[in-house]
Amino acid sequence: MQALAAKQGRDLAVLRASMSSQTQEFRRGMFDLAMQKYGADMQAKASLMMKPDRLPELIAPEMGPARTFVEPAEVLPGAVPPAQRVNPLMPLIGGISGAAGMLSQPGARFSGPKPPTPNVPQVRTGP
Repeated sequence: MQALAAKQGRDLAVLRASMSSQTQEFRRGMFDLAMQKYGADMQAKASLMMKPDRLPELIAPEMGPARTFVEPAEVLPGAVPPAQRVNPLMPLIGGISGAAGMLSQPGARFSGPKPPTPNVPQVRTGP
């Protein structure tokens, strides 16, 4: 009985070894087929591509036109209007005085638009 069990164990071990060997052989064969297909695809692609031609020779560089510099024109007197000087503190002073006036007259706070301040230049919009 023991001999029969030992024989079956040996047969099972041989069967398992044979199965793993066949699996490894199958994987190697599939890998070889994949590599052969890849090589054949590369050969087919290479045969479809055009062979490169020799490029034309480079041309020699040429000099560009000579640079000419133009002197700046003289500004005639009166051609440019003089700069207008405005004191930058005047709008601030006007705002403070307007706020003080509004606070001194509580009833006139929301009475409508405020008349223009005489010392602040007005910006005209439109024609």
